[in-house]
Amino acid sequence: MTYRGHVENGVVLLDDPVRLPDGTEVSVRPVVGSHPGQPEPSGAADSSSFWQPLSIAELAEQQQVSPAQSLEELAGDWPEDESLDQFLDSLRRDRT
Repeated sequence: MTYRGHVENGVVLLDDPVRLPDGTEVSVRPVVGSHPGQPEPSGAADSSSFWQPLSIAELAEQQQVSPAQSLEELAGDWPEDESLDQFLDSLRRDRT
């Protein structure tokens, strides 16, 4: 879960009240560009576009992919001699 807030007199204040148990470890990351005097992290790429919502069509264009035309295309290189049930059994065994 992510909470938004700001710094006031050197203390991080959350915008909305949040009840966290004492001792809860948190991580605070400044939002790049949120303060005019804030320096850019050294060597950091511009990540602001990462957080911009994209439509499915825009995402597909950006990743240079097209919709699958058939179920066989979705299966990719699935081994013909392995059934879905065998795969699921193997997956369950590996997780225990």
